[in-house]
Formats: sequence, structure tokens, C-alpha cells
Amino acid sequence: ADIMGKQKRNKSKRGSKQNSNKTALSASSATSSANEEKGASTIVSKIRHGDPRVRHAALVALSSTLFHSSSLSAAALQKERQQKQSHVRVSAKTNKPVVDASDETLLRALSERILDVDIPCATAATGCLSNYVSFYCIGDAEESSPEAEVASEVMVPILFQRIQRSLDKITSLGSQIESSIASKVGETANAASAAGAAGSSAIDKMFAFNTEQWILVSLSLNTLAGLIENFPSAVERVSAASLSTLCAVLPLVEKSIQLTKNGMEESNGDCILDASSNASRAIHSLLDDNIAIITSLQPTPLTHIVTELTNTITNAKMPHMTRLHASGALVSLRKVLVLDEELKSARGREYDAVVAAVQTCTDGTVIDLLSNLFESGDKNHDPKQLVLRMIELSNMCQSMKQDEMMESQIMSEVNARKEPARMIARRQKELKESKKTKAENEDMKEAMMVEDKDGVKKAEETETQLDDVKDELDCVVKSWRELIGSYKLALELVANLCSGREDQDDDIEDVMYPDDDEHMWDSDDEAKLVSAANAAGACSMEMTCSQSERVTFSSMSSKHLLARIISFFRSWVEFVSMLKDDVPALVAEDVDELLSTCALCLGNMVACDLSSLNEPALKKVIMVGGQEKPVTDGLDMFWWELIAAMSSDVSDGP
Repeated sequence: ADIMGKQKRNKSKRGSKQNSNKTALSASSATSSANEEKGASTIVSKIRHGDPRVRHAALVALSSTLFHSSSLSAAALQKERQQKQSHVRVSAKTNKPVVDASDETLLRALSERILDVDIPCATAATGCLSNYVSFYCIGDAEESSPEAEVASEVMVPILFQRIQRSLDKITSLGSQIESSIASKVGETANAASAAGAAGSSAIDKMFAFNTEQWILVSLSLNTLAGLIENFPSAVERVSAASLSTLCAVLPLVEKSIQLTKNGMEESNGDCILDASSNASRAIHSLLDDNIAIITSLQPTPLTHIVTELTNTITNAKMPHMTRLHASGALVSLRKVLVLDEELKSARGREYDAVVAAVQTCTDGTVIDLLSNLFESGDKNHDPKQLVLRMIELSNMCQSMKQDEMMESQIMSEVNARKEPARMIARRQKELKESKKTKAENEDMKEAMMVEDKDGVKKAEETETQLDDVKDELDCVVKSWRELIGSYKLALELVANLCSGREDQDDDIEDVMYPDDDEHMWDSDDEAKLVSAANAAGACSMEMTCSQSERVTFSSMSSKHLLARIISFFRSWVEFVSMLKDDVPALVAEDVDELLSTCALCLGNMVACDLSSLNEPALKKVIMVGGQEKPVTDGLDMFWWELIAAMSSDVSDGP
């Protein structure tokens, strides 16, 4: 009884102590919350200030601090850890910013600035939100959360308004620039010499305004695509008319690119090409598995969308990512318009022409693009040279940082020695030494001052060189990311084209992945799986595939797509072996994801039983382990290429 009473008393004491801790924690949390509200209120008041200079200064400060990519990435990581340990309260000692990037009031204020009449303010605000959706949103936000509400109810409508306004302004500026260039070309030599400087200045200003608008459009599209991919409620806010607005960007891109070339302003073309990639990505994300919006499209706007997508895919001047995302959007349309039998039977005859256009573009244009990409690769970027340059620049950065630290130490030591020299000079003056000695001391001081100035100048030059190296490294990393991203997207498109209709493998999936998590794998499940597999194997591809799918598979076989992708897989496996221990972590992770995606794609293609597997192989001989292996048909080539890839022979890579 005494023991029980003691335990009870100790438990009561512990409970009292825990309650006091909770009270203290609650008080500190309340103080932290009050500080957050005060900090957010101060920032919001500056963002909404009447003076555009104050607004711009506040927005630029936010973009370099709270909404900088590194700060948002760290905050997202912390947020993810908290979600995994949601039962553990965050200590008051946690290093937490005064204002949270997901603050509802702050997000609303930034969203309002997207429509700011001052373009630099609008660009800075949109840049903050672009970073927010790219680096902070982790894709699992609750639909009832305030940030999800702001994203769907506020950001999406405002972004579409911004895009439409900027497109109208770009169209107007384009007409003015064309007129100015035409009038300048038509001027006589005398008139041109008299008014040439003024005319060139006016055209330069219009090009500058045009570039500002395109940067704003690109950021708006990137933000919109991120919202669509991370917040399902944001998709519901997009109508068929809004989809037409996104498609209007693509033809305007081509026109603006040509205009910059005519005006000798090709350096401004990067932001325009970025806008094209972001526009096609937004369209792709919006149409992906979105039956509601696809079925709501009437024949005329649907035909216009398919036409613009087809023109973009066939335009070799467009970036790879732009053309691939446009292909992805077309594949999403095909999945609903061509492969869904129920929707096809319920649809009117007025859709037949556009459905046929989707199928024709998929079997011809899209598969041609994919086949050429895996055959020739990205001619603008050599992966081996990118990685080697990445390693070289990274080593240069580290070396320059070390040199900068050493130089800083040396300068501090020199500065420390100056004081004793002055003390000596004072003592020499007090002793009234000869003028000659004084002159020598003065010369020594001047020499030391010159040396000090030279040291400062050299330090500034070193810092500038370091910034230049960092900028080049960022460009190399961006090029690498674009290269890997384009390959991954292309592989995903092929895998989707080979996945067929979703209802074909439902029975096998139900056996392999039962809804009841407590259900463990047993012999009965194995028997069901074997039975389902045998039943599927007994059915020929003629019975399980629709006519449209058979045409698509036939087009893949005629382009030797499977052979090109298995060779692509082997080259990237060997690429990793070639780099050995010098592979940066970023490169290793990206290549690992690329190979995983490629393996999934190959599995889907083999399961389709493509006719190319039984046809003569694209290659006659394959090197495996230093030996030549003769091959006959496509299946033979597939297995020898796979064996060669697994042996990891070193080569020059892709």
C-alpha cells in the first residue's frame, strides 16, 4: 500500500511539473505568435505602401531573405520534419523566423502586388511567390489549410489576370517595335543619320519594356504551374477559357523571338524561351488526369488547343522542355478523348475530327520527337562536359574561398603591425631626429598605405572573380538539370503511352496491393496472381489493346523506340562508372532517378509485346564484356543490351 501511495504521489508531482512546463511553453508560444503577427503586420504595411519605392524595397528584401530559395528550402525541410513528428511540440528555443513564409496575410499581400502597376514591384512579388511554390510547397498541403485557400481563391485568379494583361501589353509593344523597325529601314541615309540615335534609343526602350513583361509572364506561369501541381483545389479554379489563355502564350513566343532577332536583341530571348517552357508545363499539369476540364471543352476551342500544341511540338526552335511538355499535354488529351471508351460513346460526332488529330499527332509527331531525342540526345548539352565543368568550377570556388580566407588573415596581420610603426614614428618625432629620418619614415608610411590600398583592391577583384565563378556554376547546374529533366519527362511520356487503359490490370493490382493493410501475402494470394497472369497471357494483344493503341505501338516499333531506349539506359549506366568517385552528389542523385524512370519505361514497353521484338534488330553485334555478341531480332538485342548494362563496362557515356 505504501509503495502504491508513493508511486501515486510521484506521478502527481510529475504531472504538476509537466503542467507547469506546458504553461511556460504555452506562454512562450503566445509571445512567439505575437511577435510573428507584429512582424507580418509591419512587412505587409510596407508591401501595401502607397510609395512604389517603399513597396519595391520591401519586396526585394523579402526575395533575398524570407523568400530566398535557400531559406524556403530550409523552412520546407523543417516543416516536413514537424509533420513526421506532429505529436512532438516545437520547443520555444527553436530557431524560427519572426515571420513564416506561409503566413496567410503575407501571401495575400504578395498576391495583390502581382497586379501592381509598377512592373518592378509586380516582378519582385511574383518572384517571391514563384520561389514559394517551387521550394516551400511540399505537395501534401491540407485542402482546408489557409495557404491552400489563398492559393486557390486568391493567387490563381490574380495570376491569370496578370498573364492576360502582360500578353496584351506584349502584343501592343510588338506592333510598335515592328513599326519602328520598318520605318527605320525605310528612311533615307540623310534622315537616318539625323534621327538615327533618337530612333535607336526609342526602340531600345521598347525592347526593355518588352523584356520586363516577358520576365513577369514567365514568373507568373512558373508560379501557376507550381500551384496546379501542389494544390488540387487550385485546379478547380481553372476554366476552359483560362486554358485558352495559357495556349495563347505559345504562338506569341515564336513571334517575339523573331522580333528580337530582327531588332538585334537576341540576348533578351532567354526569358521568352523560359516563358514558353513554363506555359507548356502549366498546360501539361492542368490537363494531366483532369477529365473534368477536358470533357468541358467544346470542339472549336479544343481544336485550337490541339493545333497550338502540335505547332509547338513540331517547332525545332522551341526548347526541348517546351516541346516535351506540349507532348505530355497531348498525351493527356489522348488518354481521355481516344482511349476512354465510355466517354467516346457518349460524345457527339462533332468531336471526330479533333480526336483523329490527337491520335495522328501522337503516332507521328510525338513519337518522332521522342525517338530523335533518344537517338541523337540533346545536341546543345554534352552530359560529360557538363559534369566535368561542374567539378572544375566547384573546385575553383573552394580554392578561391580558401585563398580569400588566407588573404584576409594576412591583411589582418599587416594591419596589426601598423600601430607599432606609428608608435616608433612618434618616438622618433619626440626625439627630434633629423629631417632625413623623418622623410624616410613618411616614405615608409606612404608605401604602406599604397600597399594597403592594393590589398583592398586585390580582395575586391578576388570577390568579383568568385562571384563570376559562382554564376557560371549556377548556369552549368541549370543546364544539367534541364538535360536530366528533359530525359526523365521523355521517358515518362513513353511509359504513359505504353501503360494503356487503367482498367486492364485492375485484377492483378487488387491481388498484389490489397486494400486491407493487415492482409499479409500468403499462398492463396500467390495462386490468384498466377491465375490472373495466366489469364492475361492467354489473351492476345489483339484482344486486350484497342485499335488506337495498336497503331501507337506499331509506330513505336517502326521508329525502333525500344532499341534506342535500352541503348540509352546502357549508356547512362556506363556513364556513372566512367566518373568513378568524382561524381557530385547532385549528379549521382539525378542519374539514379533517371535510371529508375528508364527501367520503369522499359518494363512498360516490354509488357506491350511490341512487334519490333520479333523483327530484325537495329544492331547486328553488341559488345558485352569485351566480346562481340551477335544478335538477330529485337528481343535478342534487348536482352544483350541489358546484360551489357548490368556488367557496367566503362565508355564515354551518352
